[in-house]
Amino acid sequence: KSAHNLGVYYYKNFKYDEAYKWFMKSYKTGDLNSLLSIGLMYIDEKKYDEAIKTFKKVGKLGEPRGYRSLGFLFIKNKDVKNDKEGIKYLKKCYEMGYGLCAGGLGAYYEENKKDYKKAEEWYKKGFELKNEESINRLGFMYLKDLNNPKKAIYWFKQGYNKINCKSCIEITAKTYIINLEDYPNAIKWYKIDYKENKTPEAVYNLGLLYEYSKNKKEAIKWYKKAMKYKNIRNLATKKLKKLGVSYE
Repeated sequence: KSAHNLGVYYYKNFKYDEAYKWFMKSYKTGDLNSLLSIGLMYIDEKKYDEAIKTFKKVGKLGEPRGYRSLGFLFIKNKDVKNDKEGIKYLKKCYEMGYGLCAGGLGAYYEENKKDYKKAEEWYKKGFELKNEESINRLGFMYLKDLNNPKKAIYWFKQGYNKINCKSCIEITAKTYIINLEDYPNAIKWYKIDYKENKTPEAVYNLGLLYEYSKNKKEAIKWYKKAMKYKNIRNLATKKLKKLGVSYE
């Protein structure tokens, strides 16, 4: 770990020779993260052949992130762009059981090809491997690209219920408000968000929702809860004052 951290220090200060030396010391103890870092360093130096060899080596040693890095290098870097090769290596990564690569393939088909059917297929594969990013991306695809908030909510809920996707909770609540103007369900999901994540935003938004719903008693209760969070205390104070409550 010390050798790796020294490598990172020199890497961030653009002292690549020293970084390489320390990353190699770390790698020789069995740390594949350092070998990955060497590959990234080669990309920064535009030594693409060396980067490709390094990422392949990481993958062959059983670390799927090597193939993931290789896949994204081929897909995203204009100097070596080769979508066919990129897809091939992301698939190899997925076949090693790494759900993030399925999500990466989904994102490729969604963003690069606008092939939403293929994107959904890969996002679902990532979801089956319990990858949170895949289910989030699937929900957002339905929300933003396909303008189907009800289907988006369905997938966000699947994420929460089946793989405990905590980030899916808040976006479910927000979708109920922004896209469907469904306050009762938004309240339900913000309460889940408060229970699971204890976010200040959930507390304050519950106050807002009850205020909009003309439930002054509940609004005051949640605004009072919001007072313990520094970043929303001023907002909550103003809301309580508006509702006729002095709270110091």
